[in-house]
Amino acid sequence: MRKRSLRRIVFFSLPGLLLVLFHQPLLTHLAASLVVSDPLDQADAIVVLSGDETARCPKAAELFRQGWAPKIVLTKSYYPHEALALRRYGIEELESHDKCRAILLFLHVPAQAIAVVDGYNESTADEAYRLRQFLQEHGMERAIVVTSSFHTRRSRLLLRRVLRGTGVEVSVQAAPANFLFEPQGWWTRRRDTTTLLWEYQKLVFYALRYW
Repeated sequence: MRKRSLRRIVFFSLPGLLLVLFHQPLLTHLAASLVVSDPLDQADAIVVLSGDETARCPKAAELFRQGWAPKIVLTKSYYPHEALALRRYGIEELESHDKCRAILLFLHVPAQAIAVVDGYNESTADEAYRLRQFLQEHGMERAIVVTSSFHTRRSRLLLRRVLRGTGVEVSVQAAPANFLFEPQGWWTRRRDTTTLLWEYQKLVFYALRYW
């Protein structure tokens, strides 16, 4: 009886013990699974999805300077209600794509190499459909998409789904981790925890709706 009880204790205690011992690698892997970066290849354009300009736009400038594509294409974010309201008081606030453009110019990307996709977007899905139209209209067959690290897996799956059958190929590159998200120790920081949980929720939603 004692041996049987001991075996039961070990059996039921082992998962908890393993979780205590290996929780950090497991939790880190959970975050790292969101991050993908494809091998680089020559492309017609580097596309920067809207948001997190201080991480995404320098990465795009770096790829441009390395010669991976001759053009950088920017998408627009939400309709700028707040920016328009502030203009009534003489306060000029740059929109997301304007901030990115300013960063690119500062990093010596020529103005003529920067293009903006017309139309505001409420979601990554909106950006994907507008990008499809833009890339096809401009005869572009290959694009490198730059976005935040945690946003890469969902963006790649969505863009490849939207571009299926068009002949346009996309690869993704993760911008360096910054204050928005860092896979190491994410569970110790409220903002990173919120970002991870929100991103997995979006991943499930997009899987059900678009794939």
